[in-house]
Amino acid sequence: PTTVEVDDAISFDEKGWIHVHIADPASSLVPGSDLDRWVRERASSIYLPAGKIAMLPMEEVERHSLPVRKPVKALTFSARLEGGQLVDFRVAPTMLPQGVRRVSYE
Repeated sequence: PTTVEVDDAISFDEKGWIHVHIADPASSLVPGSDLDRWVRERASSIYLPAGKIAMLPMEEVERHSLPVRKPVKALTFSARLEGGQLVDFRVAPTMLPQGVRRVSYE
């Protein structure tokens, strides 16, 4: 895999919950800081045939990307299904644990 910005993950638990974790670098921004201004100017990463313009500086991308060597702040969207029906859901700030494993579609 060639992806550098791995910013999402999925997990399941023994109680039937499905969790989608999205890295949350915004939670580390100090309002009005140089990094905050950098991000506001870009608003998102732009992918072009000739390359990309990253929303975050590379050191921040590496700090918030998964898999991680240390816990990373995330927003986790969770759902519990029974018989194909949504029976419960929640959204919460979380910390993705160290050692998240990367898998590939290949």
